[in-house]
Amino acid sequence: MKSFTRRTFLVTGASLPLAACASYSGIIKPLKTVNQIETEVRLAKKIMNSEIPGSIDLEKESNGMLLIPSISEANFWLGGAYGEGALFLGDAIVGYYNMAQASIGLKIGAQQYSHALFFMSPNSLREFRSSDGWSLGADAEYVMAENSGWIGETAVKPAAEIVALIFNRSGATVGGSMEGTKYSPLYKN
Repeated sequence: MKSFTRRTFLVTGASLPLAACASYSGIIKPLKTVNQIETEVRLAKKIMNSEIPGSIDLEKESNGMLLIPSISEANFWLGGAYGEGALFLGDAIVGYYNMAQASIGLKIGAQQYSHALFFMSPNSLREFRSSDGWSLGADAEYVMAENSGWIGETAVKPAAEIVALIFNRSGATVGGSMEGTKYSPLYKN
C-alpha cells in the first residue's frame, strides 16, 4: 500500500475546489441577458471609479479589464460563489464571462461584492481570452478597496501581470479555506 504523505494530502485537498469549478462552470447557463450584464457592469465601473479613484489610472495602464459587478458567496464549511460580468478593452465590451468559485474549509458566512481583474500585460490578456475556462493563479496581486491607496500612485506600480480588485462589499465571512476560482465565457463578441 502506498503511503499518504502530508504533501499529497495538501495537493489533493487544494485541487478539489478547482476541480469542482472546472466541472460545473462551463455548463452553467447565463442567469442574465447581455443587456442586463452590460447595465450592471457600467454601473459597477462608475462605483469603482468613485470609490477608488486610482482605478481609473490602473484601467488606462492595463491591456484589458474583466469586471464582475455582483458576486454572491455563501459558506458553511463548503461554499461557493457565482457572478457574471464583461471584459473591457478600453471602453468597449468584447465578451461576457461568469465566475464560479468553490471552497472547502473552516469558513462560515455570506457576502456580496464586486470584482475587477486588470490584465497588465498583453500576454495575460491573450491567455485569458484564448481559453475556454481560465483559473486565477498565484501570479495575481489582490487588492481590497480598504487598502487600495497604492493604486495609481507613481511610486508604486503593480508587480504582477494581473491585479484583482475587490470592492463594494456587503456581508461577512469568517474563517479560512482552500478555494478554486474559474472564469468561463458566456457570450463572446
